[in-house]
Amino acid sequence: MDIPDYVMDNEIIKSLHAGVTDMLAIGNDLCSYSVEQARGDGLHNIVTAIMHELQLDVQGAFDWIGKYHNQIAEKFLQDYSKVPSWGQEVDQYVGQYIDGLGNWVRENDQWCSESQRYFGIDGLRIIKDRAIKPLPKKDYISVKPELHVFSTRIAI
Repeated sequence: MDIPDYVMDNEIIKSLHAGVTDMLAIGNDLCSYSVEQARGDGLHNIVTAIMHELQLDVQGAFDWIGKYHNQIAEKFLQDYSKVPSWGQEVDQYVGQYIDGLGNWVRENDQWCSESQRYFGIDGLRIIKDRAIKPLPKKDYISVKPELHVFSTRIAI
């Protein structure tokens, strides 16, 4: 795919790309929160940050983040409707690029649910009802800030 620089530098295209980047990061943090908090490693997760910043509980943070994610998705769709034309050949490539951006967000959500990385065997159920039961926190001893010792294994 050969999209000229002047197209990639267009404000609408940049906004589409930025929106997708934000949705990917937010989606990943929503999916990984339960696992990260269970191992005592959720400090850099948006859920924890929003809980502290806005004085919310976990559900309140998820609700707030969900609304924020939806605003980004809505802006993506609005920007999509405003993509200018650069001629048939370039437009074809731009269309493929933007479709790829949108699919990337959806595919990441699907991967998080199906890979068992974050939800174990419950991923397909979570796709349906969009409800996550937080994992219990595990006891760990902090040896160094970046090293935690769990019962018989070490997580870095």
